[in-house]
Amino acid sequence: MQRPTSLSAAGLARLAPVLGLSLGIGIVVNHPLRRTPGWPVWAVLALALTTTAGAVAVYGLERWAELAALHIVRVRAVARPVLTIRISDRRLVSR
Repeated sequence: MQRPTSLSAAGLARLAPVLGLSLGIGIVVNHPLRRTPGWPVWAVLALALTTTAGAVAVYGLERWAELAALHIVRVRAVARPVLTIRISDRRLVSR
């Protein structure tokens, strides 16, 4: 299976981590508790996680393209597991 060679796929691969990093910078700079003692540790973690999320999103899109090339992927087959994870995530966070 070959990786997508279009300019948009290559651009996305370079752009997504940068977008994640810029989102992280925006969160860190605008957070109301940025003057608390543990803030530097939290800030580094936020920047690392948002940048990694951008890179993982690109990886997921590439795997999706490979999966779609192998067979037809129905939304119904994907929606239920994704919604289940999302709902259980919300329940865990709200506790």
